[in-house]
Amino acid sequence: MLVLPVIDYPGPGGDLALYDEAWTDQEIESLLAYVEQGGLLVLTNSAHRLQLFGLAFDENEDWEDMNALSEAFGVVFESGTLPSSSARTEGQHPLTEDQASLVLIDNNGVPFTMQAGDTLARANGRPAVGMVEYGEAGGQVLVLADIGILGFAGPELPEKDNLVFLRNLARYARTLSREAPPATP
Repeated sequence: MLVLPVIDYPGPGGDLALYDEAWTDQEIESLLAYVEQGGLLVLTNSAHRLQLFGLAFDENEDWEDMNALSEAFGVVFESGTLPSSSARTEGQHPLTEDQASLVLIDNNGVPFTMQAGDTLARANGRPAVGMVEYGEAGGQVLVLADIGILGFAGPELPEKDNLVFLRNLARYARTLSREAPPATP
């Protein structure tokens, strides 16, 4: 499993050009090959820089740069945010088993569309979590509108966390790695 967030923030007064998130053609080709060979790629995005405990800080100027990679899988991140702090899971999938909803960082999700695939969770009618099949070897791309889904509220709010989802993701990735043939470099 490979997890790719788009997070590169300059400090206040920093040179944005030094911190611009960008994918080279070679990086995109390598990631496409990884998924084509049966790999699991997790694409995340974030509308804001996050501080301790998931507090949203300044805007992520690079949210749109994820599209250079995601569009190859038929996924397009769009401007704006998901105005929600939770997403309701839907359908039957091992990733959402025993997790009726997911905690989002309020107004941090970046809306996205998928040409094909399954929506695993929605926030205000928009996909918050999606799964796209890619390649003949059964590769998959898990799309998360909010990188905050990979975190959780902590022990003080155990009923409002994504720990079950994280455990499901670890189990799912382990199962896939046992079934997939070894990837070639």
